[in-house]
Amino acid sequence: MVDKLDQEVDCPISVYTEAIQVNPNDLAGYLARGTAHLEANAFDSAIKDFTKAIELKPTNDSAYTSRGLAHYEKAEFDQAIADFTKAIEMNPSSAAAHCNLGWTYEAIGDERQAIAHYRKALELDASLEAARDNLKLLGAMLKQPPRGR
Repeated sequence: MVDKLDQEVDCPISVYTEAIQVNPNDLAGYLARGTAHLEANAFDSAIKDFTKAIELKPTNDSAYTSRGLAHYEKAEFDQAIADFTKAIEMNPSSAAAHCNLGWTYEAIGDERQAIAHYRKALELDASLEAARDNLKLLGAMLKQPPRGR
């Protein structure tokens, strides 16, 4: 998956929690703590933090992309699709959101949509290796003859 947030997450979660306690409207604190939770595989906590970030700034496409990642990791694919789609509505040039949406469509077996979003991600950012690799693998899988015949 491609993480939209470009933040360093070297600080322990408790540091972000303290910052949020000092300023309960600290958007950056919720985004950073959510990312730390995501990296720690604490997906429910990540979803809560990204949801709070969205409440604080509903136009933050990065929060939708990141929350979509947490939903994806929980295999909540409908919610992931909704979040990645919302991020794209707000920022159509988000290669990360397109790539992650492709990954999610691939996970539910919608190869056509997956390919379309991988291609769009590469159109927006030709250096995005995840999209290129996933598109290549998906193309190779689709060319293989069915097994068991």
